[in-house]
Amino acid sequence: MNCVPNSPVQDGPAQLEWKIKVFRQTSTKIKYFIEVKNLTGNTLQLDAGYAIMNQ
Repeated sequence: MNCVPNSPVQDGPAQLEWKIKVFRQTSTKIKYFIEVKNLTGNTLQLDAGYAIMNQ
């Protein structure tokens, strides 16, 4: 999982941080909880992406 701020574009300190919690719901299902925290005092837009591995 990767989260990247895309608006506003600025160079400087970190703009966000994220945490991921993973729970096995059944033997074939996994549930993800993604928490993103805005570290700025402004409205922030972000892109988030993930990769499925070992299918």
